[in-house]
Amino acid sequence: MGTTTGSHTGRGTAGVTMGADLGILVARLVIGLLFIGHGLGKLFGLFGQGGIQGTGAFMQSVGYTPGETMAIVAGVVELVAGVLLVVGFLVPLAAAMIIGDMINASAVKSADGFWIATGGFEYEFVLIVLAVAFAMAGAGAFSVDKEREWFRSRTGGVAVAIVLGVVSGVVLLMMRGTPAG
Repeated sequence: MGTTTGSHTGRGTAGVTMGADLGILVARLVIGLLFIGHGLGKLFGLFGQGGIQGTGAFMQSVGYTPGETMAIVAGVVELVAGVLLVVGFLVPLAAAMIIGDMINASAVKSADGFWIATGGFEYEFVLIVLAVAFAMAGAGAFSVDKEREWFRSRTGGVAVAIVLGVVSGVVLLMMRGTPAG
């Protein structure tokens, strides 16, 4: 697919192919909508999830207290990150939010190993990698941020997203108490 779009990085045409921009759009929409769904489920009990009370009880059982407050925080983070990805706005921030959120989800599942077949954190790891990829690739041509870099360079944005995501994830891990049971 040699057709190029008008994608700009603030330094002129980036030569990004239409296929790459469509691929970024599809990935942003799928992952963004999944995060919106998870956020709405934690906050309002949609899609078979527990809402604030059910998610709060789970959060409490795995050491995140107060459980309902942590359910609200996780729900808002997932909802906002999803919306940012869907519209392609502040993608490095969305990536950081996903990284921090999934570091904690991974920690909860880590006792079961890596592979999803044993209840492990393989899926969460894939979402972390996708978040890093979004930070690296940018929002693409079909986005609010199509002609905007949030940092002086793409490398700077990737570094900020990763560091912010890891730091937020570690801070939440440090707040985690001993799981009930």
